[in-house]
Amino acid sequence: MTNPAPVDVERKRAPLEYAVFLLTADHRGGFSNGDLAELRRLSPEDAGSPAMWKVLSEVHDRDLSGPELEHALPAWACALQAVAQLAGAGGPRGRKLGPALAAAEFSELRLLRLLRADPPNLYREIRTAAQFLAQKGVDVNPLELGKLALEAHRDGMERLRRSIAHGYYRELHKKSQSSHPATSKES
Repeated sequence: MTNPAPVDVERKRAPLEYAVFLLTADHRGGFSNGDLAELRRLSPEDAGSPAMWKVLSEVHDRDLSGPELEHALPAWACALQAVAQLAGAGGPRGRKLGPALAAAEFSELRLLRLLRADPPNLYREIRTAAQFLAQKGVDVNPLELGKLALEAHRDGMERLRRSIAHGYYRELHKKSQSSHPATSKES
């Protein structure tokens, strides 16, 4: 019995997870540097570049038409822009978003704006976070940024936001502990 090819195994994942795999893996799923550049320039207001349609066609098994997709296009544009922005920064094996933001010294004010925003402001905050992390060269898995965009109005969104905040503040706490070792108490 032969082992399935890595792409076949990855294809069974959720569409966003598969997109992260395709755009950040070493083989890049056949997407060129030009495709990645085009995805980095995506905006929710102008969702519909050829590279975006290539990705969506690859990751979705169902027909990509109808009102459900029309409503989701701005979120997909935002998610794919963030993934492409971070394509060289860790991929699926990178750090979770909260600890990565803390390690990059993303400000608490920016974090709060990111976690409290709703579309369309959320899309702007996601783009800012992705560009910040890319500039800092932090090893990050872009999946959570993509989920913020795609799940903005779903039930699990608050859980995701709390998870990101918890990871961020836990990382800050670790950093403060390592830079200020506890002193022994005098009796």
